[in-house]
Amino acid sequence: MENLAQQDYDQIEATDLDMKFHYTLCKISGHQRVLNAWVSLSSQIRLVVLKHRFGNPKDHRDRSVSWHHRIVSSLQKRDLELAEKELHVHMAASLEWMGNHADY
Repeated sequence: MENLAQQDYDQIEATDLDMKFHYTLCKISGHQRVLNAWVSLSSQIRLVVLKHRFGNPKDHRDRSVSWHHRIVSSLQKRDLELAEKELHVHMAASLEWMGNHADY
């Protein structure tokens, strides 16, 4: 993960990696409804993420890498409570941004 974070990506590539990360989380959860919901909403989510990335490229990349690192780290430690907390922080920040900036 550290190696991926250091590479130079354009905004579309970074978004695709972000989407793959979330797809992988849904898949490893073993919860088919969660995975189905992600697959169903992923194209719309991708558009929202791209909009934010093009408007705030540095901010979003730094925060995404930090959030994702904390989520992966907690999963590696098998600390599901911490992983859930980190996911909530990540999702709450994303929802806050959408509430403040989404105009659709």
